[in-house]
Amino acid sequence: MRTFLPAFLIFFSGYTAISQDFTNKGKDFWIGYGNHIRMFNSGVAERMELYFTSDVNTTGQVTIAGIGFSQPFSVVANQITTMSIPRSAALMQEGIYNLGIHVTSQKAIVVYSFIYVNAISGATLCLPTSTLGREYYSVNYTQESNEPNSFSYFFAVATDTGTTTLEILPTQTSIQGRPAGVPFFLNLSQGQVFQYLSQIDLTGSSIRSINSGAGCKKISVFSGSGKISIGCLNPGTSDNLYQQMYPTSTWGKTYITVPSINSGLTSQNNYLRIFKSNPTAIVKVNGGIILPGSFINGQYCDLPMSNTPNLVESDLPVMVAQYFSTQGCSGNSGVGDPEMIFLNPVEQTVNNVTLNSMQPIVNTAITEHFINVVIKNSPTALNTFKIDGNAYGVSFLSHPYIPGYAYAQIPVSRGTHTISCDTPFNAIAYGFGIAESYGYSAGTNLKDLYQFISIHNDYSTVNFPAGCKNSPFRFSMTFPYQPTNIQWKFGTALNGMGLI
Repeated sequence: MRTFLPAFLIFFSGYTAISQDFTNKGKDFWIGYGNHIRMFNSGVAERMELYFTSDVNTTGQVTIAGIGFSQPFSVVANQITTMSIPRSAALMQEGIYNLGIHVTSQKAIVVYSFIYVNAISGATLCLPTSTLGREYYSVNYTQESNEPNSFSYFFAVATDTGTTTLEILPTQTSIQGRPAGVPFFLNLSQGQVFQYLSQIDLTGSSIRSINSGAGCKKISVFSGSGKISIGCLNPGTSDNLYQQMYPTSTWGKTYITVPSINSGLTSQNNYLRIFKSNPTAIVKVNGGIILPGSFINGQYCDLPMSNTPNLVESDLPVMVAQYFSTQGCSGNSGVGDPEMIFLNPVEQTVNNVTLNSMQPIVNTAITEHFINVVIKNSPTALNTFKIDGNAYGVSFLSHPYIPGYAYAQIPVSRGTHTISCDTPFNAIAYGFGIAESYGYSAGTNLKDLYQFISIHNDYSTVNFPAGCKNSPFRFSMTFPYQPTNIQWKFGTALNGMGLI
């Protein structure tokens, strides 16, 4: 009988990524209090709230070193815990702040952040520190608003100890006069935040941590708008945008999109923005190639508004953002307002998520809540898909451009919901009120899709990377870039086992 040894025991000392959880559940998060129009203009001040949920009971702590804030919290399984963040933590201007919001917990939790006041609301799913990366691109939208001092923004939080060096290449001049197209560098300590503001759409701005070698530093990056109108000939009612960015290493090649609905339960016209970090990428929508000249600066293009599902495919990694329009614009009726959601590719799916259909404490008019789901079009998937233990298989329709998948647009009540299925899925959660909205990815995997180790063993009959004792094997590593030097280091591995 052959003896198989797991690959990570064979060749990498302390290598634990194989067993690491790369979903949006985690025990450590770095967040920021993003820009909002009420930080500049008169009116009732905006609020920021964090929402914590989990499938287990646990406790945690929120700290903001720059203002001496430290507050514990507890979570009851499948319930929501809400915490208000002091406005003194708000990122009101361009510059560096010691205002990183650090969330830690004893057991894995899901975290959402919500910045809102009256009818100006924006929410985001928050990503654990373990899933963060070093390279990001800001994705925003054409900056138009019905109020002055409405800015396009991005900000980065230093999450590691020591010094994190940022290289920032903005696509537009900042409100403080930093020029477009000219890179600049900043050094941040753990918990420090740099925010960049512009009166013009900042999509395409590059934000990178450039520490090298043993000093590799992860960063947490958010983008959005203090207030924005989408889909009107003239700026109509507007809303803030606030989303945490996905690192480029987690972008995929296939995205299946589903339009929003509201109380009328008919599909709304939405907009899609496709962003490619490599200008040579060949992108297709519903089977047709998008001409390279359609991409602004070779980076991104906006698809015409659509109220039907779409299929976006690329030969290289891309990111896709979905946008809801201003109320009463783009042929949409009923309540709602602008929102931006970063979609997950079919390569990054989950089979169990607990989410929050937003239930803020005060000053919001949101009354309708929905979940869009994309799943494989198979009996196993459809028959085991449940929300809060209730089956929804009959709610799904076959996707018109990829019949191997099905989609559903499901109304839900406010509060906590648990989605489960034997087959992995993608989902977004969103809601509307009079001239108001929120939306975010309901849950995601954030595996590095383009840097991994492969094992090649002619004698292996198991479905995981392994090597046979006393038999030769070959291994390789895939990178998302062309390395200038590779060093293989073998040593004592887990449990004292070395190279066999």
